[in-house]
Amino acid sequence: MKKNYFKSSSGSLVLALIVTVIAIIFHIDFWNWGKHNFYFGWVPQEFLYRAIFIGVVIPLINYLIQKISWPVPEEYEKNREGKKR
Repeated sequence: MKKNYFKSSSGSLVLALIVTVIAIIFHIDFWNWGKHNFYFGWVPQEFLYRAIFIGVVIPLINYLIQKISWPVPEEYEKNREGKKR
């Protein structure tokens, strides 16, 4: 039996791809180009945006992809079903 590792059991691989493409678009942040705002007196706007994006948004997307789209191994499913009985 051939295993398909590129499709999860819930079929949400497309959702993960869409969220990843949206994250790439937001990572470009073209709306901040040319702005020279400083926060807290010394932090440039683009640095603060990137720090929040990389420190908060990307880990949340990673968690979403792992919980929703990552296929569960068959051995884990069998062990989990055995413990429920």
